[in-house]
Amino acid sequence: MAWNRDIEHWNPEDTEFWEREGKKVAYRNLWISIPNLLMGFAVWMMWGMITVQMMNIGFPFSEREMFTITAIAGFTGATLRIPASFFIRIAGGRNTIFFPD
Repeated sequence: MAWNRDIEHWNPEDTEFWEREGKKVAYRNLWISIPNLLMGFAVWMMWGMITVQMMNIGFPFSEREMFTITAIAGFTGATLRIPASFFIRIAGGRNTIFFPD
């Protein structure tokens, strides 16, 4: 199976198909998705920790502005997951995984 080919037939319930072709594709996509999603969540979490500490290193923002900056990262991440869920069907999982994360 070529790496850049679209999936035209997917029937994971069929044991013969799963052993012949499906398991290989599913595991490949799993190993691509896990590190990408992990990095996306790591950056998202680090941004929250970094913005809270920005006041300690001299940024002239009020406490309210700092928490707003922190909330923007969470709001953006959550909001971009909505169109990303539709893009998977349109463009495929491999192409979409790099867009929101």
